[in-house]
Amino acid sequence: MASERLDHRGEKRVQGLLRAGDPYGEVRDAWYAKESVRDIYQIGDPKLAAEFTQQLAADLQDRSLPPPR
Repeated sequence: MASERLDHRGEKRVQGLLRAGDPYGEVRDAWYAKESVRDIYQIGDPKLAAEFTQQLAADLQDRSLPPPR
């Protein structure tokens, strides 16, 4: 589900489901990464979009993010 399609109640429900069924946060992290990629497509400046893409790629490869459990 895309975040812009959720009202406040829907967002709370998604967060509740993630807390209940995602004890280590992997699905939550993947969902946020997916939303970040979708947001990049909304950036009108290609140079800025490339910077965001490079930062997201670095963050996704950073073994310290999220912190070890």
